[in-house]
Amino acid sequence: NTVDYGELKNNRRDESVIFSMQTFVVKLASGVAVFIASLSLQIFNLSSAETTEADKLVDFSDAYAMARIAILASAGSKAETDADFNSPDITVAVKSGTVGHIYAEKYFPEAKLTILSDESACIQEVLQGKADGFLYDELTCTNYHAENPDKTKCIPLSHADSGGWGVAVQEGNTKLKGELDAFIKDYYKSGRLEALGEKYMPGKKEEFAANGFTWFFDLSSQYPD
Repeated sequence: NTVDYGELKNNRRDESVIFSMQTFVVKLASGVAVFIASLSLQIFNLSSAETTEADKLVDFSDAYAMARIAILASAGSKAETDADFNSPDITVAVKSGTVGHIYAEKYFPEAKLTILSDESACIQEVLQGKADGFLYDELTCTNYHAENPDKTKCIPLSHADSGGWGVAVQEGNTKLKGELDAFIKDYYKSGRLEALGEKYMPGKKEEFAANGFTWFFDLSSQYPD
């Protein structure tokens, strides 16, 4: 209606100018956001192993699950191992500011990065064959591969450290942290954590194994004895 009114009032139809401007603004805003995120990563030398602001304010219990990252790759990609991704012929989709983003910049410096702000957008890049792979946690990769077995494949990462999921505790509250650590260890050692996974994530352990991933609730690296 606004375009029609403008044509009636000014004898000129500005519809193409309006839509072009809107597209330009959206793309500009997206580009600036990605630029700032990338610049911040470089300036502050962010790393998954470094202390975050949250780590300074709280302590964390032992991990009750291991959230490693992996690659959800396009079935049509020539890359078969994570080593193949460090190539100028490879395009990697990453969600801005995530551990996958940091990992890709560190271990795949030769690859072309497509940095997006949304997980689903990264997945679509892979499903449409625009990206060779997307770096994210193993559980997400497993779920999307199960939904799209003909379009995707899962590839483990050689350098991926185990990212433990723990419980945040008030800094200095060693008593509560000690009680939580003891509970998590006993819950794992007694087999109850495994039973919990089988009850609420049926079939996922087998899918992890088929993809070459270590099971989500495998805490053997934390409790080797």
